[in-house]
Amino acid sequence: GSSSIGRVPVSKTGGWGFESLLPCKTHLRWPTKGTTVTGSNETKEGLIARTRLFVRQVIVELRRVVWPTRKQVSTYTGVVLVFVTVLSLIVAVLDFIFGKGILAIFG
Repeated sequence: GSSSIGRVPVSKTGGWGFESLLPCKTHLRWPTKGTTVTGSNETKEGLIARTRLFVRQVIVELRRVVWPTRKQVSTYTGVVLVFVTVLSLIVAVLDFIFGKGILAIFG
C-alpha cells in the first residue's frame, strides 16, 4: 500500500511484500495450572514460582559469563585511565587556547 497522497509506501518493506517468519523459541514456561498472569488475580504461588524461575535463570546466565583475570582487569583499568588523562589534557589545552582567543577578540 501507499500513503494517502500516493508517493511513499506505508509498509516498511517498501511495498514489496514479505513472508511471515515463525516467532523465536523462548525458554520461558507458561504458568502452572491454577495460576494466572494477568493483573491482581495472580496468586502468591504464581509470583513465587516466577521469582524462583527468574533466580534460576540468573544463576545459569552468571555461570556462562567469562570473567576477566586480575591481570586483564588491571590492564584495562590502566588503558582507561591513560585514555581519560590524554583526553582531559586535550580538552584543557583547547579550553585555554579558545579562552585566550576570546579574550583577545573581545578584550
